[in-house]
Amino acid sequence: MDKLLHSGCYGVILCAIECENMTKPADDLSSPQQHELQALLDSFSAVFGTPTTLPPVREHDYRIPLISGCKPPSIRPYAYGPLQKSEIEKCVKELLDSGFIRNSHSPFSFSYFVGQEEG
Repeated sequence: MDKLLHSGCYGVILCAIECENMTKPADDLSSPQQHELQALLDSFSAVFGTPTTLPPVREHDYRIPLISGCKPPSIRPYAYGPLQKSEIEKCVKELLDSGFIRNSHSPFSFSYFVGQEEG
């Protein structure tokens, strides 16, 4: 990878490391600092909390304009490994159940049904 990057190619390297004994940043704070941090997080709980509703309607509703008469592309979706696929299915199910997303009936979207194998 290093050789390719030095030859003028562009790339991104992602690395995930699991650390068992990593301390949380808040563990390094003194007791007064921890209380101050908690008070700050509590005062902005609406920002830091898990959303329960969709965002408010905005001035501009984003849309993708389609060209009249165009046919949708006929290509296979990306293939994912079993671990990635199960995590995607879990996330999609949570988002469907919470109402943040819904099934699309557009011929230009990929309809992904949780629990079904690729066909």
